[in-house]
Amino acid sequence: MKKLLILIASLSYAFTYTTTCIGITQTACTTAAGYCFWTGTACQLAECHKVTDVRACRSSTPAGFLKSSTKCTEITSNDPNFLNQCMEHDQTTMMYAYVRFPQDITQLYSSKTTSGYLVTTIMTAKYTSQYKYEILTVNILTASTTELLNIMNAYVQMQYDLVDPEIHPQYLEKAIYESMQAIRDDVTLTLTGTTNKRQDYYTVLWRMTDAYFLKLRSYQPFYISNKYLINFGFSHFNRFSVTLSSQFQSTKVYWTSYNDNGYLELLVIPAEQFGILNSFSDVIIIRPSNLDGSDATLSYTIQWSWTFTGTQPSGSSNIYTFDKIEMNAFTSLGTASCNTSSKICSKAFTNQSTTKAYVIGDSAVASQTNTGRYYTRCRLGRFNWNGSTNTCNP
Repeated sequence: MKKLLILIASLSYAFTYTTTCIGITQTACTTAAGYCFWTGTACQLAECHKVTDVRACRSSTPAGFLKSSTKCTEITSNDPNFLNQCMEHDQTTMMYAYVRFPQDITQLYSSKTTSGYLVTTIMTAKYTSQYKYEILTVNILTASTTELLNIMNAYVQMQYDLVDPEIHPQYLEKAIYESMQAIRDDVTLTLTGTTNKRQDYYTVLWRMTDAYFLKLRSYQPFYISNKYLINFGFSHFNRFSVTLSSQFQSTKVYWTSYNDNGYLELLVIPAEQFGILNSFSDVIIIRPSNLDGSDATLSYTIQWSWTFTGTQPSGSSNIYTFDKIEMNAFTSLGTASCNTSSKICSKAFTNQSTTKAYVIGDSAVASQTNTGRYYTRCRLGRFNWNGSTNTCNP
């Protein structure tokens, strides 16, 4: 009996973090130390940023399976603000595109408010002012796929109530970046399917950012906030510039004149969060707006600088626009005028009157392919992940 227990213990230890998850039973999969994931029909390896057993990502003897199979590697300097323990195998530091915020334990439910009001009631209510504080108590990070979309729609439905000066912009920021985390981490959402379409969630997400900028109009004429997954900038035209710093880069938008009073709305977001690879810059979303919130016309310049190592922009690197709902249709707007000595790129745009999403990169950014993508990078792009074979398919 003693030998049998030793054998069982040794087998359990061997499975703990050194062997593949593919082909094992549901019970073994769900009880395995945090690097396996049960899809509902099969067991497969977890995504790097979701791994909770760091041993699976270590190279120490014996090496963890995710490390030895060149999938993930350990984050050696953990940030206590996030849950991340592992990262993609080719990364040397935790990238902000993959940060995982912990749940807010003061928010108890994902389908109703702390006082018991259903989210489905709020999202369709004709008069919503009574719920303006209630919606802030809903837990986004525990929401199901359907609940998440309901919560996001409820925030949009209540956008005029949330302008209340007693509600700080940080509450809306939290709702936005938690929604982005939930969208990113929901493995049932795709850009290529006919159901559970990620496009539906992106559509409401950008309406939430519109609601956020609506609030800032009554808050103050200049405001910036950095939240890792998304960075916010807001400036009255009379300030003539707004600058946002993010991971290893900085984005400045400036203008020299304007016709009527208005605001420049700026979002800077890690591109890989949307499955966009080979981009040097973050996603840069710019909208000039009038005082009443309608589109304004403005000529502005994007000045982008970088401090990262590795592959660098060159004088031939281009700036692209793309569809921020479909995450495709990359169109070159010409060279980004990158100076490799000063590490600054600069591009001027004349009479812009609609929301534009930009990235700076070489030609590879316009031809997103499935080559070399592990689980997260695969499914966030316009591709299909096969967990049984650990391959990314077109």
